[in-house]
Amino acid sequence: MSDLTPQERMFALALKSYSKRSRKSIVRRQDLLSDHVFMTETYLSTNSQTPGQQLSYVVQKLNRKGYLTMLERGKYRIEETPLI
Repeated sequence: MSDLTPQERMFALALKSYSKRSRKSIVRRQDLLSDHVFMTETYLSTNSQTPGQQLSYVVQKLNRKGYLTMLERGKYRIEETPLI
């Protein structure tokens, strides 16, 4: 995880915070979209037009870095990868 950009690190921290608050390591897209805290934390770092675009951008970034794994459409596992 040391290869995260500052933006990706912020996304990962927001996701980790969501996971801790919800006590879930497997999350659904709809749950993330409806979580005001998560969406507010990630909104500041994207230029997305809609919340859906914003979430897609965040998920793609974190999936590529191995912090998040897509299990099926709209369902993701948060990996236990430390943020260094």
